[in-house]
This record gives sequence, C-alpha cells and structure tokens, in this order.
Amino acid sequence: PEVYETGSQFDEQLKIVAKYIKEGKVVAVKASDFADWYIGKYPGVSPAHIYKAADFLGSGKKVVWYQSTEYRVGALEEEGNFKIFDYRKYQSDYREPYYFVPNRSSSLNINLPSLVDSISAPDEKVFYEGKDLSYDYKFQALSASASRQLKSKKFVAVYIIIPVLLTLFVYIRVSRRKAAAVLAFWLLGSSYWYNQNLIEYQVAHDEVSALTKLRDMESGEVLVANSECLQCANYSDLPFAAFYNKRGYVQTLSDKKIKYAGKELKDVALEDAKNFLAETGVDYIYLVRIGDYEELLPHSPGDWGVELVYDNANAQIWKKIK
Repeated sequence: PEVYETGSQFDEQLKIVAKYIKEGKVVAVKASDFADWYIGKYPGVSPAHIYKAADFLGSGKKVVWYQSTEYRVGALEEEGNFKIFDYRKYQSDYREPYYFVPNRSSSLNINLPSLVDSISAPDEKVFYEGKDLSYDYKFQALSASASRQLKSKKFVAVYIIIPVLLTLFVYIRVSRRKAAAVLAFWLLGSSYWYNQNLIEYQVAHDEVSALTKLRDMESGEVLVANSECLQCANYSDLPFAAFYNKRGYVQTLSDKKIKYAGKELKDVALEDAKNFLAETGVDYIYLVRIGDYEELLPHSPGDWGVELVYDNANAQIWKKIK
C-alpha cells in the first residue's frame, strides 16, 4: 500500500531509525527478540506507557504518546497546548479483519478504527461522546432461497395473486365475513412462511467502522453494489450480509439513503461511467471486500469523477467530486 512507498511517513520513520542505528544511539533487534524481552519483563497485563520526546519527524515540537491496553493517544504541543492527532480506542468486541477470514488481496490493507486520525483523515472532526461503538452488528432477513422464491413468477402467482383474487371473489360473491376469514388465513400463512425463512446475518467489523465514518460525512445518497456471492466462504457460523446482497444495514449504520446499482459496476463502460453515476444521483459509492468476495470500481477514479475518502480491510468509500 501507499503507506510503505518512498516518501511516506513510514518511509521517513525508517530513515530516521536507520540514522540512529548508524550513530549508535539505538540497537536494532528482531521483533521476536523484543517480544521475548517484553514478556519476560511484564509477564502479566501489559502496563500503560507514556513517551515524551521531540517530534522525530522534524517539526521541533514536543510529542506525547500514551499507550495502554484500552486506548492509544498521540498529542502534539502547540503554543502551550496539546492537540490530539491520533486517538484509537481498543475494544474487546472488535475483531481484527484477517483473524478468521484470509487476506486474498495483494496487500495488507489494515486501517484500525480511530476516533482521530490526522494522517488518513486530516480534515475529519470527531466528537467522542463517551459511548463505545458496538462492532458486533447482526440482523435478521430472508434467506437467499426465500429471496429467490419471491422473485419467482410461479411463487408470486400461487401464493400472492391467487389468494388475493380468491379473497375478492369471496367478498363479492359470498360474504364479507368469509372474505375476512380467507384474508386472515392467508396473512397468517404468509407470516408463518416469512418467520420460518428468516435467518441471521452478520456485518464485518471493519464494515461497521467504515459505515460509522460514512455516517459522519456530508449528507448524500450512497450507491451500493447489486451483486451476491452465494459460493463465498463465510468462515464463521453466520453469513456475511454482503454475500447475499442484503444491503439494508448500509443505510441503517450510515444513516444515509442507499440506491442499488442498476447493474454490476464492472459492466459499466469507461465512457459511460460519469453519466452512470450522474443518473443515479448519488454522492458516494460504498464497496465491500471480504475474503474471496471483492467489489471493485473499474476504470480510474477520474473516469467516474470520484475520490477515495476512506479505505480499510473490508470496505471502500468513494465520494463524488463536485
């Protein structure tokens, strides 16, 4: 990823470390050696740490880092005050994106949830209300087979059109009371079928994180993919909602209205990309990637007239350039 490229912050940090090693100020050790030392020194719970130093990126300002098992805070001194430029809260219910699901990407794209991140989102303004975000989001919806049944003309005819016509016939030719009885029987049967075909879906934790970011962005409608991957492995007891084209959670968690793409984005021709987006009237494109399943934006961002505003292991958010 770009975070490791020449000129990136990580690249600059490595240059500084290399300089210190050459000057004999620090000694380089392998991560495994450091881990052995750390576990030996702190066999129990890892203690909180505070680091105070001049900004080694060369700003000349004082930097303070506070690190504990619950959160990490980075603050930069400016005119006698400290400005928080990095704030990440470690929650026990957050699961690392590649803990169960293998990384099928050519890069290790991890963007841990943050309340403040001046590097990846320098213009972001976050107000922490003291309430933890719940990453464990599940909901119930119709199974894939039941959803396909509802799209079947035969199913609609037998279980919807015929019962409605029968109810009207009884109402006109027999009596209102018997028509009401027929309608009640049909409604009870429909309710039973619906409840019997409900299953629970899960949303990847990094999707929850991305949708929380989307919720805090400017108002606008969101385009979501109109595709599914029924053969994709879930790697857990519950199916991922995106695999079965259950997208309602995007609207719920982002608090923004969604629109399904009229066709798969990969089928949109290069010369039609901007017009396609304009016709939908959306301001954002939300894409998902989990394991073997990946929704991609074909062509270049310029062809669509969008820019990437958030990216993590399980989701991408593209914003229309106005």
